[in-house]
Amino acid sequence: MTTKIDTEFWEELKEIKPKGSSEATRKIPSDEDIEKIINGIRSAWDLSKFQKVSYEFLIQFLYLSGLRINETYNVLIEDIDLANKSLFVRKGKYSKTRDIALVPNLIKLMEAYLKIRKSVIGASERLFVKQNGEPYSSSHALGKVVIKASWRVGLDYSAHSYRRKCSQYLVHKHGIPIPFAAEHLGHNPQDITTFMTSYCLNPKNAYLESIKNISQEGEGNE
Repeated sequence: MTTKIDTEFWEELKEIKPKGSSEATRKIPSDEDIEKIINGIRSAWDLSKFQKVSYEFLIQFLYLSGLRINETYNVLIEDIDLANKSLFVRKGKYSKTRDIALVPNLIKLMEAYLKIRKSVIGASERLFVKQNGEPYSSSHALGKVVIKASWRVGLDYSAHSYRRKCSQYLVHKHGIPIPFAAEHLGHNPQDITTFMTSYCLNPKNAYLESIKNISQEGEGNE
């Protein structure tokens, strides 16, 4: 049952314009926090079924792909190659493009999301769209969805927080070498000391195999 206070709180929340504080950007969400945020989305009374599915997948996509929010905003359906377990990133930092490998869990989640998305939205160019099938007005608008999802459960994480989480996921959890993780995240080798200290002769091919060979562990937000 929704109380008057609950209603007033969520109406006020809708009017807030998050700026993505540096504190929220620096923090890395724990597995427990991600689960809490996803459960908050699933139980939200003010979201439609499609919004819940879309917002949940957005969090999982950021965490498991490591894309920047502007890169996520620009992902098109045609950029996704599930057969080859890869994704083309068309507008990265400094306008650079790259191909990234998709981890098994993300492939499974993406297949489920695309199926639901098609049944509700139909044909639409971008991966992430609003309920009416229209694209978000900007990457900032998409980023607000991410921040507000964490606010629902009393947390404060920006889209970049999940990018940092992905780095932790690849390097510390699955032992992906730092050069390959940097390749995946689209970091410039000149800007990352650790990248330059352990480079290999054929980083791209080794990177693709490293990411694709991550074993699939469980389901949900892993």
